[in-house]
Amino acid sequence: MNDFFSNIDKNTFVHNLEYSKEYEFDRYPTNYKSDINCIDEISLQFFEDQCEYRLNITNSFYVIDFGCSEHTTIYTFKITDNQIELIDRIMAG
Repeated sequence: MNDFFSNIDKNTFVHNLEYSKEYEFDRYPTNYKSDINCIDEISLQFFEDQCEYRLNITNSFYVIDFGCSEHTTIYTFKITDNQIELIDRIMAG
């Protein structure tokens, strides 16, 4: 997370209201280790109308006879008076 947040180009984020970066976390459930790498991603979006942020963390791993499978955790939060207020957390995959 430190790498992700320290690499955000603030000017681009202010203009586009989103930023994403691909990673290889190399994390997978037991018995799913593979030489085939699947791309993981972290993204941050800002929604002006609600004054909320959404942080998506996607972990992918290879499943034989299926391909890359994903697990995503989505955090929705606000920043008020320099404090982060978690609004919601959704996990899928």
